[in-house]
Amino acid sequence: MYPFTREETEAAIAKLAEMYPACFFVLAHQRRPLVKTIISDLQADGVPMSYEQIRAAVDWYQNSWGYLYNMKAGVKRVTLLGDERATVTASEERYYTQRLAEEKKLVKQQKEDRSRYEVSMVPTIMPKKPLIPASPPPAPPPPAITPTEDPLGYLAKIVEDARHASQTFPEAMRQTLILPLLCAIDAEVRRLIANIEKTQSSEAAE
Repeated sequence: MYPFTREETEAAIAKLAEMYPACFFVLAHQRRPLVKTIISDLQADGVPMSYEQIRAAVDWYQNSWGYLYNMKAGVKRVTLLGDERATVTASEERYYTQRLAEEKKLVKQQKEDRSRYEVSMVPTIMPKKPLIPASPPPAPPPPAITPTEDPLGYLAKIVEDARHASQTFPEAMRQTLILPLLCAIDAEVRRLIANIEKTQSSEAAE
């Protein structure tokens, strides 16, 4: 796992694109193969970043789908100044083509798994009625939450799923995947608060 957030890494890539416009590109489909010494070249040129940050930025850059797609046999690798040096080989093209296919397959599988999870989980935790009715009828206090229900553990699982989705899926997919989970978190927190308040009111009345 990188010691930097996605935002920090993308900001580093934007800085490199600003400093070396003939070598680095913010848009993934414009990215050209880099020379294999690019990290040491950046250090030698005095880029104001730590080695770890340079490495994280270059790794993220080279793992983008646009970069992997552009790794074609015969395409020239570029230096910091945009000069063309070594050439991508046929074996390298096969390797990067396979990596791209595996990445797409993984994302597709994760999307399908997430969709199945949403279908199975969201209806069970979304309330069918308002949590606080306008004129609630008198009712006996609800039973106290038992340890076997583990509501906090259940809530933590939803939060972890939302965090995983935000770090795993492309930005274009995040809102579609995370919004139902955020709604589920909100509904579960409201339910827990309502249960706690009702339990406290019952204990105070006794």
